[in-house]
Amino acid sequence: MAGGKSWFIYTLDDGTPFAINMDTTNGQAVGNGAAATNTRTLPRGVKPRRARYKAVTGEVRLIPVQAAAGLAGLPATITLPIEGSTALFSLVGTKGEVEKKSQPNTGLLL
Repeated sequence: MAGGKSWFIYTLDDGTPFAINMDTTNGQAVGNGAAATNTRTLPRGVKPRRARYKAVTGEVRLIPVQAAAGLAGLPATITLPIEGSTALFSLVGTKGEVEKKSQPNTGLLL
């Protein structure tokens, strides 16, 4: 984490908007928009789509990305605070949204 946290909009793959609380600098670096105060928070069981950035120091940042279309327009490099200084981070990959499905209660003991 680089600094303070802020609420950002996160849109599920189905188009439903939610709010997600994340590091302010990281969110702004990938172009995430601020969340409205009346936006519901991201439900449990949803792992947001994210970009993976890595600095030459080896530090990795996994940054949630606002919308699926935003994955294509991510910057190749971003500058982020790191241990009292700043470092250049390069985009090394992305991962799509994952929703954990709850297991049905069959009544069987395993």
